[in-house]
Amino acid sequence: MFNNLMKFDYKRNVKEAVGFYFTYLFFLILISFLIGSFLGILLGEVILHYGFLIGQSIAVIACIVFSFLILKGKGLLNNLLFIIIALLGGAFAVLSGALGGLLPVAYLTTVSKKGEGERSGEEKMDAPEKIPEQQ
Repeated sequence: MFNNLMKFDYKRNVKEAVGFYFTYLFFLILISFLIGSFLGILLGEVILHYGFLIGQSIAVIACIVFSFLILKGKGLLNNLLFIIIALLGGAFAVLSGALGGLLPVAYLTTVSKKGEGERSGEEKMDAPEKIPEQQ
């Protein structure tokens, strides 16, 4: 479930995509908390509103970056549908932070690389069978 989390070209099944989602959600929340706390200490005041803005900004940037890293790793940067899905991750992050923004990202991890998978209408070619020698 938590294997290959840093391999953006890896095709995940649903269980692995859920693990990817929760792991990156945890890390984005942790990073947002640390940066917000650090800025609160530097400014000398704790303003919750700034913490939310920082978290949301980090979520938007991270979701878009993760999406395009996945598309680049899978060779799908020329596919308009997947680019729209990647940008939807950023839009969802604007509305609901990393909680919603990582959903399209997790979906993109389940997509096959370009050129992989079965093509419709074609039969799989098996290895040629060895013909027994005749004497």
